[in-house]
Amino acid sequence: VVEELTAPIVIEMRDRYDALSIATGRTPQFDWILYLGIEPPGCVEVDGFSLSVGIRSGVRINCDEANSRALLRQAGLTAIRPPDGVQLDDYLYDQLLSSFLDPLWRGADVPDWFRQAIRRFFDPISERTSLAPALAAARTNGLLTMTEMNTPPENVDSTLYTAESTGLLAYMISRVGREGVYQLIRELRDYDTFAQAYTAIIGGDYDQAVQNWGVWIF
Repeated sequence: VVEELTAPIVIEMRDRYDALSIATGRTPQFDWILYLGIEPPGCVEVDGFSLSVGIRSGVRINCDEANSRALLRQAGLTAIRPPDGVQLDDYLYDQLLSSFLDPLWRGADVPDWFRQAIRRFFDPISERTSLAPALAAARTNGLLTMTEMNTPPENVDSTLYTAESTGLLAYMISRVGREGVYQLIRELRDYDTFAQAYTAIIGGDYDQAVQNWGVWIF
């Protein structure tokens, strides 16, 4: 049952790994052991006793989370398990994405709209985001400003925010292709601000990006 559940997800994650590797130029190694519904991870029943068992060493000690994780670390492995209420595919994808992007973006100025758009761009399972709300807003001069995209107000229309961020990424790709956006992903930390990186790599005034996208889509 577990194999039937995880096999399609593993295939999807391998595809996303390849895509993210091309985009980032990185090839991180994942020594993960996935636990589903087992707490603490690494414990097994042996002759009626719950024991932590070293996967490579064979060492058996009393089961508790500290012991289990210590044995896994000794074997060079990391136990991962989705928190309650989180879908397995979402959890694995977030772990995968973080492993690729966090080292590149640590300390960089990365607006949330761009993070979200990149997540959806590489997401193997998300539904296609509809641009309709942003298109309707563009026709009535109701698009969120670049300032609002960078720092969304508390009462922001999340549907419009999502559609507009997706549209902005599509606009960027139309200007410089996927390779240009991949360059932006890789080199963000080389610039003091996202606006500087945008102007240098994508081209144009970052503060005018929303207006320029609104013209481009029509």
